[in-house]
Amino acid sequence: MVGLPLCMSTYDWAPFWLATFRSLGLRVLLSEPTRNDVIRLGTESTVSEPCFPVVISHGHVRSLLDKGVDFVFIPNNIAAPGDPQKRPSFFCPWHQTLPFVARSAPFIFEHRLKLIAPTLWYNHGTAVLAASLRESFGAAGLRWSTARLTRAVSEGFEALSAFRAVLRDAGLRALAMLDESGEHGVVLLGRPYNMYDGGTNLEIATKLREYYGANVVPMDFIEVSPADEARYDAQFYWSYGSKILATAAFTRQRPNLHLIYLTNFNCGPDSYVKHYVAEASGRPFLALQVDGHNNDAGLLTRCEAYLDSKGVLR
Repeated sequence: MVGLPLCMSTYDWAPFWLATFRSLGLRVLLSEPTRNDVIRLGTESTVSEPCFPVVISHGHVRSLLDKGVDFVFIPNNIAAPGDPQKRPSFFCPWHQTLPFVARSAPFIFEHRLKLIAPTLWYNHGTAVLAASLRESFGAAGLRWSTARLTRAVSEGFEALSAFRAVLRDAGLRALAMLDESGEHGVVLLGRPYNMYDGGTNLEIATKLREYYGANVVPMDFIEVSPADEARYDAQFYWSYGSKILATAAFTRQRPNLHLIYLTNFNCGPDSYVKHYVAEASGRPFLALQVDGHNNDAGLLTRCEAYLDSKGVLR
């Protein structure tokens, strides 16, 4: 059985990996959502001072090892999909180094041979991805033909594309409802592991809806302008950063949409990207920084003040 930690890029790429592994006949165990026990395991295992999502990642790896999985899949993500002839759009340094850091961490080091960590350049295409997977899984004693791996990766991309299409369709319906009703909406910006991990963000999206009646639309549900996407992708080094800014630009001509940027303490790329959000959107926005504290009072106070300043507090 292969364990898949529910952290970092898994929040974005889970449909891809689940379909790929299913095609290969692998049994997959997805780690449970982030809770205090996972955070505790991660805190015990980190020896440096990484960002909170990386701390959590260590906890998810340990929780899977504690469940007795045969292997834990923790990819070394380098560059996002794109034109291989153009400058790559990179994942952050912690994505690129997480497998090596985790492998050396206390309580994980003794299980280091169970970690499968292929180096992945998604922009180099299916054949290169399949070759990288073949090498990494082969070292763990799991072997398939190149043809089967290539087919599995292709099925993974098909599943990911279908999943993202469902999100965009739901987003189009949500935005149409806001336009028809004249109501305001809150667009969540951020990296997927900050937006969708309730253990990280203290379920802020749910609370925005339940406490303040906000109509929340995460950025992955919005189909941005291809021109904006291409422009920011060309200008920015980081994959998630270009998506964040393209979504911010989408809201420029939509005065009924307001922005809340979920980030985390100690995020180098976000510390740079967030300075351009107001320029891209043409309006002020709220930045919420999560850092492992489990008291939501500070976050909710800021949300309430922001919504009130926009005249949409209920």
